[in-house]
Amino acid sequence: GMAATNEEFDYYHIVVDYLKRTYGEVNTHVLNFSVWERLSSDRSKALELIDAYLSTELDLVTIQLGENASDISTFESDYEELINYVKNKAPEAKIVVVGDFWSNGERDSFKAKAAKNCGALFADLSEIRDVKKYQCGLGTIVYDDKGQPYTVEDMGVAAHPGNNGMNEIANSIIDVLK
Repeated sequence: GMAATNEEFDYYHIVVDYLKRTYGEVNTHVLNFSVWERLSSDRSKALELIDAYLSTELDLVTIQLGENASDISTFESDYEELINYVKNKAPEAKIVVVGDFWSNGERDSFKAKAAKNCGALFADLSEIRDVKKYQCGLGTIVYDDKGQPYTVEDMGVAAHPGNNGMNEIANSIIDVLK
């Protein structure tokens, strides 16, 4: 997460730490699939880009995607297509769809409906959505992947989940896995 103070405090690393404590050794992969969000007319064109990350050996796939999508006219059906694509390539995997951190019309409800329609789990973030104490905030010092500090001075970055938000996102994911 771009606004966690260190990578160990982003939701991904918190969830991975939980999985290791619970199950022992785990293998993980991260993919930025924002190209899917930016497409509006035919998001299915991007699906083959995730093939290298999917396999029958996977037992968990977390999808946190869509908050940067501007055109949501086909969002629910596109999300269902994405979930079903993942299910086809990783049929043994539990799939967790992560809700939105920011309000944007019906996008979050489309994600929740798509998850339900496809038999995926949904990590609801409505309790923390748009709540300032879960955002990073201006003036926060964060460290990049090389350990270099910088001060958050951009409003867009400041609105992203900070450590508190990341922890709550991780807890939402962990809760649906239990």
